[in-house]
Amino acid sequence: MGQSPNTFDLGIENGTLIRPDGRRVEHVYVSDGQIAAVSATPLPAAETVDARNLLVMPGMVDGH
Repeated sequence: MGQSPNTFDLGIENGTLIRPDGRRVEHVYVSDGQIAAVSATPLPAAETVDARNLLVMPGMVDGH
C-alpha cells in the first residue's frame, strides 16, 4: 500500500513550538527527513507522534 502524494512521512502534532513571536501549539510535518510544513491544523501523515505538553524547537540542535 503506497503513500498518498499529499501525505507527510511524519507528523509531530500538538507540540508547543518556540517561535520568534512566542510559543504556540502547532503541528510539524516531515518529508524525506526535512521539515516540510508547520500547520495550525492537523494534516495527513503516514506516522504521527503526539507531542502534547512537550516543547518542539524545529531547527535547534542540542550542543551536549
